[in-house]
Amino acid sequence: MCENCDIDTLVILYVTNEQIDVLAQKLNEKQFYFTRISGSGGFLNYPNSSLLIGTTKSRIDELKSLVKIYCQRRTTHIATQTHIESYPHHSTPIIVEAEVGGATMHLVNVDHFEQF
Repeated sequence: MCENCDIDTLVILYVTNEQIDVLAQKLNEKQFYFTRISGSGGFLNYPNSSLLIGTTKSRIDELKSLVKIYCQRRTTHIATQTHIESYPHHSTPIIVEAEVGGATMHLVNVDHFEQF
């Protein structure tokens, strides 16, 4: 429980589920506490999560460092299905290269924080 916290920033962090478990463990070790909201979407419809993190402005750089270490982008190859017009019942897989992973971070100023 966070007593006498001086929370002045809400961080909204979007992370793919394949990267979130290690990040969440490291955030807990560094005493960043968060709420996790699961979801999916984006171009590849990858499962992802949003983390709501209450913190102070003085810890933002520390948080960014953790995110940069544990949420790196990478390139992968994904098979897609296409239909040939003259053979509508046959599908031909096409391999496409896609960038996955990484994180998106939004910072919101907090005017008031109370914990009960």
